[in-house]
Amino acid sequence: MSEHPFLPVGRPGEWNSSESGHPGAFVDTGGKTYLFYQRNSDNGKTWYLSMTPIGWRGAEPLILK
Repeated sequence: MSEHPFLPVGRPGEWNSSESGHPGAFVDTGGKTYLFYQRNSDNGKTWYLSMTPIGWRGAEPLILK
């Protein structure tokens, strides 16, 4: 558990300034983990599905860039 969001909402004008939510984790057949989530920057007028690769530090997930 953390006091900080794993994937915080962005600043005004950024790709996820309205929402980064509804996450789901997926592990591919090669063992790589990905976070899928929806995002938007226009207060919910449109929605985009995004995928972010996830790494691990022990039991803690990390967003890979």
